Amino acid sequence: YKINKNNEIALQLFDTDIPEAMYMAIVIVDPNKIEKDTINEWLNRTDYSLLTTSGIALLAADSPHSMELVNEWIKDTPKHKACAYACLNGSIIKDPNFDIEIIEKYLKIIEDTIISQPDDIQIQMNGFVASVGCQIIGYQERCIELYKKYLDQINIDYGDTSCKLIDT
Repeated sequence: YKINKNNEIALQLFDTDIPEAMYMAIVIVDPNKIEKDTINEWLNRTDYSLLTTSGIALLAADSPHSMELVNEWIKDTPKHKACAYACLNGSIIKDPNFDIEIIEKYLKIIEDTIISQPDDIQIQMNGFVASVGCQIIGYQERCIELYKKYLDQINIDYGDTSCKLIDT
């Protein structure tokens, strides 16, 4: 059974506050038609990381509001900042011709601050480095060197799981 993009149903699903329904809303909403305020409202309504960094942030990356949201979120709470980096990751994966000035800006921020960031932000910053290194021509070696600089200096607590930092 295929569900087409349907913003009306998506809004209703998200309003249930049931995480599975909220995730389905993210999947079926049309990113080109969703309002920026709706994306922000959805992000502010949940702290569940599957919905925030893996869902709403990637929805934002596909929307025409992506960089506007990144610029807002990067200055906000840790949850918002993590979503800003997740949105950047999604934007780079979607567009291998992504603005080099923006890439340079955030690589420098990561180099200077990743060690002092909370775990969720470190994870998304590391994902950004991986995305740039894999997707942007000419950045592989630089991203590998950056990764080597911070790898042994960060210690992300994944709890009692076998999860570990992505080895770029």
